[in-house]
Amino acid sequence: MTYGGKVLIGLHITKCAGTTLADYVSRTLHPKDWYLCSSPRKTALNAMVEFVPRLDHGELRFVFGHYVHESMLQVFREREQVLFTGVRDPIDRAVSDYYQINKVRAKAGNEPWTADHYLENRKDTVCVEIIRAFPTIAETVEGTLAEKAIEIIKIFDLVYGTEDFRASVTPLLNILSLDPAQMTDQNTRKEEEATDFMREQEAVIRSRAEENYANDVAFYDFIRPHIGKWRPFGDDAVASRAHFIEKMQERGHGMERIASHLAHFYAWDFKWTGFEQRLEWYLYRQKLWLDRVEQEVEKIKKSGQW
Repeated sequence: MTYGGKVLIGLHITKCAGTTLADYVSRTLHPKDWYLCSSPRKTALNAMVEFVPRLDHGELRFVFGHYVHESMLQVFREREQVLFTGVRDPIDRAVSDYYQINKVRAKAGNEPWTADHYLENRKDTVCVEIIRAFPTIAETVEGTLAEKAIEIIKIFDLVYGTEDFRASVTPLLNILSLDPAQMTDQNTRKEEEATDFMREQEAVIRSRAEENYANDVAFYDFIRPHIGKWRPFGDDAVASRAHFIEKMQERGHGMERIASHLAHFYAWDFKWTGFEQRLEWYLYRQKLWLDRVEQEVEKIKKSGQW
């Protein structure tokens, strides 16, 4: 592994303008410089290389996605890390997430979720996604989901916001030598997506926000004054992160942990979007290829020429 300079590691909380940032970076930088893990299905369809099988993780400068996990801090522990995420008003974010889920389901020919089904599966999503990504910290903190998420966010270098998006991500783009003015908005909702049915379900989600997003609202209220500020919690954030990375080491090898984490969501991403059969066919071809390569390696070894 070639150890490079700074590596930006970002947790893409669903529907918080992350697609705009990811699209710009991936269009502008060389593929060896970045890895995205918000949609394993798109990674496969676009013939991009997954995280674990990459030949040289040391070349990565930008790692970003819904499924970023604390074990990536272990993998990059020899490098200077910049940890970031983005936030948005929790209720508006939930509504946007609801529309996005049904947009993807429609492409797969599936019926839309109702508001009831959405709320059963996507309660306090912001806190849940943060805690999912950093279980070592979450397990050491007693309290509500919001209190756990707040403790985790204190190790971050930057939290960008959607209200002043370009300005708040500028410190990240400066590190990558990219111009914020060149970004174009991606994955925004079109008016025609708001059918009568969807508007009715949106109204239900908003009417039940207090009971389903109390933790997200509490977390957002805490982080709002710190949005866009570089290392808002001071050098303590870096020291705290280093301490928790040591604790993470006790949980196992970083690459093995990230492999298990990504594999779980890899399978579920195809399941959620209704592309189970495509995943089975894709895995068959991957296994076929790796089996053949391993067979050839064994032949060369037996010949004494390896």
